[in-house]
Amino acid sequence: MKSNKDIYSLMKIVIPIILIFLFFIAFNKVFNQDEIEHLHVSWLIANGGNVYQEFIEFHTPLLLFIISLFFKVFGNSLSALYAARMFSFMIFLLLVYMTFILAKRLYNKNIAYISVILLVFNSVFFSASTEILLDGFSALLNIIAIYLIILDKKKFAFISGLLFALAFFTTQKSAVIIIFVVLWLFFQKKYVVMRNVITGGIITGVLGFFMIFIGGLWNDFFYQTFFVMFAWHTDVPVIAMVKGIMVEYSLFILLLLMSLNKLRFKHDIISFLFLGQVLIFISLIFSISWIGRQDFIFLSIIISIIIARGIYDSSDNIKRFFIIVMIIYLVASSLFIGRYIFSTNDIQLRTTDFVLSNSNNSDLIIDVKPTAAIFRKDTSFLWYNRIEAIPAMQKIGYNISYNFSDELLKKPKILLRYGLLKDEIAILYCYDEIVKDSYGAPIKPLFLYNSTRCT
Repeated sequence: MKSNKDIYSLMKIVIPIILIFLFFIAFNKVFNQDEIEHLHVSWLIANGGNVYQEFIEFHTPLLLFIISLFFKVFGNSLSALYAARMFSFMIFLLLVYMTFILAKRLYNKNIAYISVILLVFNSVFFSASTEILLDGFSALLNIIAIYLIILDKKKFAFISGLLFALAFFTTQKSAVIIIFVVLWLFFQKKYVVMRNVITGGIITGVLGFFMIFIGGLWNDFFYQTFFVMFAWHTDVPVIAMVKGIMVEYSLFILLLLMSLNKLRFKHDIISFLFLGQVLIFISLIFSISWIGRQDFIFLSIIISIIIARGIYDSSDNIKRFFIIVMIIYLVASSLFIGRYIFSTNDIQLRTTDFVLSNSNNSDLIIDVKPTAAIFRKDTSFLWYNRIEAIPAMQKIGYNISYNFSDELLKKPKILLRYGLLKDEIAILYCYDEIVKDSYGAPIKPLFLYNSTRCT
């Protein structure tokens, strides 16, 4: 018992030190493409715009409205951006804490500590959950809701349903998690709890849709979150994206495979959630042909708990092998996380790389020299976007004129983004060559303050 207390005391020292270290990494990372998109839309909301004014936003809007509050408080300044990043880091900390208390409630304190250690060293989880992305907040709401359910108190079930509905209004992917939680309750014959969860979800959902209706977003909401979402397509091969993720997840996969024998799909809620996450991945591949780091946030939590349980419940010989593999994983993952500190921006920038054209016959006007700018005629700033989004825009009826070749159009490259905050701040990404990370996406964007061109 004394040795266990010593381990717990050590964990209480080591884990906070790790989190402080990760905090400084999180605030030294550049703002990536998706973060800029969400910040841009939140800025629009704060300044009286429509959350679905931009084609790129096809998610449910709850977090975007929350982030818009930072622009209300701090105005059009860098402080608003970093306040949003601070908010995201708080979500990361809460996800780690909820993982601990969830694993402790389901199993024991030993499994909880192992789960947390695995999670904070998970480079995919860290990089995605500390960025201004929808999935981190959605995962937090889902984890809290699940924890309230396993407390097995009927009075909390309604609140769980409310949180599940809010998670759905953060990102549509949460619907799959909700379905599998309800299925688990059904198989466990917890009919009263299931009824209360569904009731809370329906009431909150109806209120949410009512607010969308009275806010004048009804048509845009359904058009963007369903029709546009399924029109989206990328030419980056899914196998390339999966391969990129697997590079950082490879040792984690080995640990997971060693732990799968502990899953009990009828009785274990973690098993149901794991199956639900697998189905989400399959649906993403067949619907929008895209898998990103953010899709691994909730999955990473579930896998960490599964692996921790596998390590703790194994025989001594298997446990020793587990520990060896885990040490290798922690070292490798530390190196992956460390790249956020030591990476440098080595993209060559041009000073005369874009020209805007004028046309009265297009909804969007695009010109390239040699990169691309996208200009919305109904706004006073450029509309940043991925070039590979153009086919989807054409598919749903946008009249688009452009003067670059089909070969350039097919390249998985963000050519230019500009105009987050009109006058106060300009965000400009200029890529001279196709530079991709392990996921097949562009890397190392440049963040410029008070600048209107590549320099």
